[in-house]
Amino acid sequence: MLNIDDCTQNNEGLKDTVNNNLLKDVAILLMNNIRPLDRFYRYGKTEFVILMEELEKSVAVAVARD
Repeated sequence: MLNIDDCTQNNEGLKDTVNNNLLKDVAILLMNNIRPLDRFYRYGKTEFVILMEELEKSVAVAVARD
């Protein structure tokens, strides 16, 4: 899971379109950097989830930390 907490707090003065574009850019970056069998979802307003199948827990944790 990835939470972009500071996105809305740091950009309160910016228009919603700027925040939306930032979220879209992050989503595109993440989608372009996962394996074909992984699944990517938006979860909440500023949270994303990547389901990484066929990985041992230790490998998934290492990838998440990078």
